[in-house]
Amino acid sequence: MVGNGQSSLVTPTIIFRDIIPAGMEHVDFTIYRSDPGDVFAANFVTGVSINGGPVVTVDTGHLINGFYHPPITGSLGFAKSITTGTLDFYFFDPGGGSSIRLNGIQNDFSDIPEPSVLGLLAIGGLMWRHRRRQ
Repeated sequence: MVGNGQSSLVTPTIIFRDIIPAGMEHVDFTIYRSDPGDVFAANFVTGVSINGGPVVTVDTGHLINGFYHPPITGSLGFAKSITTGTLDFYFFDPGGGSSIRLNGIQNDFSDIPEPSVLGLLAIGGLMWRHRRRQ
C-alpha cells in the first residue's frame, strides 16, 4: 500500500483493518514499511485502535538509518470477547509531503491467560497430584 500525506493527525492517509477472532485477548504485530532502496522520508505517524476505541500512537515516524525504516513491532492486550472485534491501524502524515509505504502487516492473535490464572492452575494441579498419592 502506498499513500501520500494528508497534512493531518485527524484524517488518516491509510487505514488497515483486521478482525480479532472471538476469544482472543492479545496480539503481537509487525508492520513492514519501506525498502532499503527507498529514497523518501517516511515520517508518518502510526496509531492503533481496538474495537473503535481511541487511537493510540505506536510509532512517531522519526527517520532512522537514512531512508530505510525497520518494521514497527508491538504487543497489545485487550478484553476477551465471545464475539469478533476489530483492530485498526491508522497512518497519518502530519507534515504533508511524506509517502506512506506499507509492505505488509502481520498480526498474531493469542489467548493468553492472566498470570494469576496460571498460578491458580499450577496450585490446583499440585493439590490434585498430592491427593492422588494419598
